[in-house]
Amino acid sequence: MRVTRGEKLADDEDRPRGLLSPADRRYLNFSHEERLDEYTRPARRKREDAIEERLNHGVIDLDFLTRTIDQAQIDLDDVFTTGKSPGVDFPRIQMSIPGALRLLIRGILADERNRQIKGYGFGYDFSDELRPVTNQFETSIEQWLIAQQQIIGDVELEVSVDNRRTVESLIEELEARQTAVGGEERDKKNEILECAGIGEEKRQDLLGEDPSNDGVEPAESSYSTEELAALPIEGLGELLQRGVITLDAHTAALEKKLENNDS
Repeated sequence: MRVTRGEKLADDEDRPRGLLSPADRRYLNFSHEERLDEYTRPARRKREDAIEERLNHGVIDLDFLTRTIDQAQIDLDDVFTTGKSPGVDFPRIQMSIPGALRLLIRGILADERNRQIKGYGFGYDFSDELRPVTNQFETSIEQWLIAQQQIIGDVELEVSVDNRRTVESLIEELEARQTAVGGEERDKKNEILECAGIGEEKRQDLLGEDPSNDGVEPAESSYSTEELAALPIEGLGELLQRGVITLDAHTAALEKKLENNDS
């Protein structure tokens, strides 16, 4: 089984077909100018129509799976945690779940174009703007409780957003900064900027040259591979996101988990 480290990889176009085909990913990886050079207008429209159709049926298929997957020999543990099945990229799927949910949130709000975030000040309540999202998630959790736990209940989610600021204010802060950003702070700010649609070249400009590239080796994790392998998958992901462990340590722990499960 090929194990990747979970980061965004250059071989996206080589991955097997999922919701998108390799040709779809190649098209989406192009910049707007590259698409104009590579594709005629009818070819662009045909490709975009196909992607929209696949997205539509992909979401419907997820719902279809919830009703049928237990009737077949398909183990969700193999897909989301242990990665025992050949071809399953289990480290990466864990890191892809937030992005997948983000796309679903955009889809839920797609017909709510007038429902804009109207304020950022202390005490501002986002509940109204996000009510269509929380409604759907509440329903999903209620259905999961019934189907998987045989429990009937009313679920109510509350939205609380702390430390709010605009991306523009972060960019202004970075432009005024005299020193490069490093370590965990760099990873977090880079993720925010990327999520906001800031291109790689602009992000590097704002963050400065990575201090970790000056020949100094990163600090070793204080956890042994055995200790990390004993942690749940979610705990490993949290340690990685907080910069407590390196990507190599995260991958080694997942591989050790596989060995332990097979023994």
